[in-house]
Amino acid sequence: MSRIPADKLRIGRSLLAGGPVTQELLQAELDRQGKGASVLGKALLKAGFPREEDLIYPLLAKLRIPRINAKNTKIPLETVALLPEELASQHALLPLDRMGNLLVVVTSDVGNDAGMAAVRGHTGMTVFPIQSDPKSCTADEFGGIVKDYYRRVREAGIQTASAAGAGSGGAVASGANGVLTAIPVGSPNEDTFFKRFLTAGPVPAVQKDM
Repeated sequence: MSRIPADKLRIGRSLLAGGPVTQELLQAELDRQGKGASVLGKALLKAGFPREEDLIYPLLAKLRIPRINAKNTKIPLETVALLPEELASQHALLPLDRMGNLLVVVTSDVGNDAGMAAVRGHTGMTVFPIQSDPKSCTADEFGGIVKDYYRRVREAGIQTASAAGAGSGGAVASGANGVLTAIPVGSPNEDTFFKRFLTAGPVPAVQKDM
């Protein structure tokens, strides 16, 4: 695939900055507003916005979600306090590290888009999930780990982010995380996030940059 011209690159970045618009999203909004037959509606539909799967498949063809052994991973309690216990327990996830405006979370289900959206809505941060390795820690065991961390947070007298503080950025973690024992990324057949999106069809080959 040839390099994107500078002018096209600026347009692409502008579109991404506004939030990716998919064919499905556009059609749903036009239908909801009853504007599909309008001049603007017809023009937008003819613009050729990509389908959701057109965006997801190339991404997943390159992406493999890292995995860690949640039982052997030590997370500072200040980092855990970035999210309220209710949210973390409901969606079975834990804040793992914060790097600027990027929040890394570990979860037993990286395909839980509702959970990722809830975390982003609460913190206003970009969220990246890491898989809790199911071979070393079951979903039930991970749920127990979440409860144990928040019990320790309460016992330490650390204030967690308020459940009502959506979009406020939550608490600020202090200090750096300890060493994480990373599990090498497995094959697509072992990657639950990857498998989740294979059900609609095969992932097309991705062209490499020349």
